[in-house]
Amino acid sequence: MPYLVVRSKNFRYIYLFSLAIAVLYWLSLDKSPLSYVLEGDAAGAAISRTVATKEYDGSKAVYYAFRVVVDYFLIYLLIFIYVKNEKMSAHFWATLLVALIISLFDFQKYPAINILIMLSIAIFIFNKSKVAARLSLEVLISYKVLLLLLCSYLILGTLWAAAAGRLIDKDAFEIFDSIIASANSMVSDRLIYGENRPLYEVYQIVPAKFDYFLGKTFPNPLRVLPFEPIQFSYIVYEEVHAAGEGIEGVRGAAPTAFFSIMYANFGIIVSFISMYIFGFVVQFLNDRLSCDNKYILPYRFILINYVTLFATSIDFFFLSEKVFLIVLLYLIMYKQIRRE
Repeated sequence: MPYLVVRSKNFRYIYLFSLAIAVLYWLSLDKSPLSYVLEGDAAGAAISRTVATKEYDGSKAVYYAFRVVVDYFLIYLLIFIYVKNEKMSAHFWATLLVALIISLFDFQKYPAINILIMLSIAIFIFNKSKVAARLSLEVLISYKVLLLLLCSYLILGTLWAAAAGRLIDKDAFEIFDSIIASANSMVSDRLIYGENRPLYEVYQIVPAKFDYFLGKTFPNPLRVLPFEPIQFSYIVYEEVHAAGEGIEGVRGAAPTAFFSIMYANFGIIVSFISMYIFGFVVQFLNDRLSCDNKYILPYRFILINYVTLFATSIDFFFLSEKVFLIVLLYLIMYKQIRRE
């Protein structure tokens, strides 16, 4: 049976690559959305976010690499540092702060929240694996996870309140109230309402307003297939905000659950079948990546995160820069040796 060995000395290459891509992406922007946030310009931040994401006109290689860094490599780095030291060291907290700042360069909501959720679950699972199998308070309530979530909650609330211009000319009590309200709004928007509203909208507009798309909303990298992909999330956003909500110059997207995308393309039967297939794939990956070696946990989580993000943004894995870089990370960080 093969043993999994981690090449710890190569960890610095992943670290440096992530920082380098983040810096290149920052320099490629005329002015980042985060800069507008720090100036208290909410409208400028919203417009700049559109320019930095959906209408990005810089190097596509840098942009796609940045998205992989934010969605996968930062999660890997944080979990790796935690399991290596088996505690929240100064290195861990410093990396977490840098990771949150990088994830907010384009000031999208989901990346920072996604990092925190994945990290919290990973820490919980790692700590649980170290205690006895019996149910205990230590397993159910991890002060480390609670501390991480509390700090992150306040940091994200502060940033989002600043982005909305809610911290200007306020006293201490009003600032704290704005931070809590903004944090609650951001968490509920991303975790509760963010995908539910578009989900129900899809069932209302297809096929009543739009006919089934028959795969045309799927990605078509390098245009290898004979169709121009339709940006379905843009259509859903416009339907959700048909009353003209939002800021002029801001182009919004409303991604939602994968089974609604399958429904929009092929109908309800295929949608139901896709749910079972997705559950099987997630469980298969989870089982295959379960082992006693603690260093597989970071890689296990970025693969699971890929499948999770795949659920809201269907991807052709054989033509994906995400898959290429995730596989490259494995080749750099791991090797297998066999029992003598």
